[in-house]
Amino acid sequence: MAKLPDGNGVYTYADVLSIIYHEGMFKKKGWAPPTTWADLMRPELKGTVVIPPVNNTYGLYTLVELARMNGGSVDNIDPGFVALKKVAPNVVDWTTTFAKIGTLMESETASIAVFGNASGWEIKGKGIPVNVVIPQPAYISPTVAGIVKGAPNPAGAEALLNWLIGEKVLTYRAERFGNTPMNKDVKVSDQAKDRVLQGDQLNNLVKLDYAKVLAHRGDWNARFEREVATIK
Repeated sequence: MAKLPDGNGVYTYADVLSIIYHEGMFKKKGWAPPTTWADLMRPELKGTVVIPPVNNTYGLYTLVELARMNGGSVDNIDPGFVALKKVAPNVVDWTTTFAKIGTLMESETASIAVFGNASGWEIKGKGIPVNVVIPQPAYISPTVAGIVKGAPNPAGAEALLNWLIGEKVLTYRAERFGNTPMNKDVKVSDQAKDRVLQGDQLNNLVKLDYAKVLAHRGDWNARFEREVATIK
């Protein structure tokens, strides 16, 4: 799955769309830990949810998943916007950065957020009592590398590409950042195994059809600002 369809590049490592939640707040209030995307709509979470806007990768994936949950898809995004409008009153901030999420959770302004799993582990590494769950279906947010057509040094580019997808680099990214390696031969420590997906788990990751997404993304971004971002 790491190979691009046209053969011109590969996914090197990936983050996975996840729910990051404040374990301390959930325990204090007696809330059940989140397990599904539908948990974002729980009434007790009103005013404490963080979701990125649709012009952000993770916000886009959230829109697509909300559409899927309600009978839609990339080809029928309307159910996603209907659901996003319903969840909007729960949202305290439509932020695009995990640093802001960390700040909001540290102050206990936010209890739950949607973002990449690696960012969730980074927040936890800062001493903020969060946990990370990856509900199904799990959406992949990959980092892509390829060789530019007509590049002046294709041999050097190929060497760099092989290095980027090699065991040394991907093991480091998994251990340090919690990035999921797209090379199935990479082995990681027991600690990192709890943070990354490996082996057969990679087969179940959902990849968006970006050809379809890009045809509509400008309209979706404008629609979000017009119909959703203004809801309090």
